[in-house]
Amino acid sequence: MIAQCATESARMHARAREGQFLQKAVDLIEKVSSLGVVATHSGTCAGFLFPYSFGQEEVRHSLTEIGKHFDKEIFVTRTLKLLA
Repeated sequence: MIAQCATESARMHARAREGQFLQKAVDLIEKVSSLGVVATHSGTCAGFLFPYSFGQEEVRHSLTEIGKHFDKEIFVTRTLKLLA
């Protein structure tokens, strides 16, 4: 649910500002097995959201694919965990 809301917000941001960067990120969601995309307020930084259970090999595969489409620094962080 959070990933869907964040992705819709990124889509709206991309449309409103004609943001090719964010649109490219949104277009890659399924290809990299992402749950969705989160974007910064400025639209100059985006993050792909993956299941917490994603293994190292799945992360590596997704990073490789994302790297083919962006000429930007890419890094991984595992800081978010929902508390229920």
